[in-house]
Amino acid sequence: PECASVLYPDFQPKVKKKPGASDPKNRQPHQAKCPAPDQEAQTPTILIVDDNPKNLQVLGNIVKKPGYRVAAAINGTQALAMIKKMPPDLILLDIIMPELDGLKVCTMLKTAPETAHIPIIMLTAKSDSKDIVKGFEAGVEDYMTKPFNPTELLARVNTHMALKSIRDEQALLIQKLETALAKVNQLSNLIPICANCSKIRDDDGYWQQVEAYITSCSEAEFSHSVCPDCLHKYYPSIAKKIEAGKKQSGPGAK
Repeated sequence: PECASVLYPDFQPKVKKKPGASDPKNRQPHQAKCPAPDQEAQTPTILIVDDNPKNLQVLGNIVKKPGYRVAAAINGTQALAMIKKMPPDLILLDIIMPELDGLKVCTMLKTAPETAHIPIIMLTAKSDSKDIVKGFEAGVEDYMTKPFNPTELLARVNTHMALKSIRDEQALLIQKLETALAKVNQLSNLIPICANCSKIRDDDGYWQQVEAYITSCSEAEFSHSVCPDCLHKYYPSIAKKIEAGKKQSGPGAK
């Protein structure tokens, strides 16, 4: 816009202009917009699914001790409704339940993309290896046989909670890398640049200095100097001194 008003006064297109953008004093360093960190980290939630109220109470008392938040469901249908509303961080799932048993619940959860990542520890009173194999085929991460050993159960819960935390961090890192890659790829697109002053127009229609635009699209930093052509044009006396110094120093001097 500034160059158009000087070079082409008869042509005044309607363009956006950031307030104070043309004034170097008002130009601020680029700052990436980052989401505000969550001030209160959510307590990990464990959903216990068992049709026996006594088992729910016993399991709840065990997993509450390390500070986990506990939710309970008395059947598979209720569990699915609760998971849909608020997905837990881990599920303790009984196999033998009326109507919708644990294996069917597990299969439904593991085939749904939004719940497939939730670790499931299967609870069973059976010692038959076939039932355990069916559980792993359905997608469970681990199993416990009744009656429970509180120390062992808690150790398994803590292990799978830690593994889930690592997977969540990896997923977040991948998302950040994909976002950063998409941001860097902006520089490979068609970039509108002023033919006179070399300002660049961003996606919002605002004109920026080249260094400001590149800084906003990458992590590059700039150091300014003067090229030989501009040195001779704007600082001829300094250019002559530099050339004289090179001649005195001999050929090959920089």
